[in-house]
Amino acid sequence: MMKIQADAITCIDNEGIKYISNTGKEELLRFEQCNENYKKQQLGREGMKQDDMYAIGKSKCVGVRDITAKPPFIGLYSEPRCKIEFESEEEFSIYRNKIDDFGWTTLDLS
Repeated sequence: MMKIQADAITCIDNEGIKYISNTGKEELLRFEQCNENYKKQQLGREGMKQDDMYAIGKSKCVGVRDITAKPPFIGLYSEPRCKIEFESEEEFSIYRNKIDDFGWTTLDLS
């Protein structure tokens, strides 16, 4: 799993999260791709009901989040998986809200 510190993030918009990688290159974590990975994972489960499949098809989920973790984080269903770690709950909340503002969601693990 790839880890990113929040201070490496340069931009967040409806397309995704841009950040500076360890090599100094700006990279993009695309929300659309994260959402597709989430759907594939969920639809691959056994015993899925038709209603569940419909709900997953409509989902805008791109990852998971945990404000109670030390440090708080948002994990994205990117390839490879990515964990964004935050210095504080306040910083976490700012980024969580930005993701929501652009119409994407994350599952709460806390």
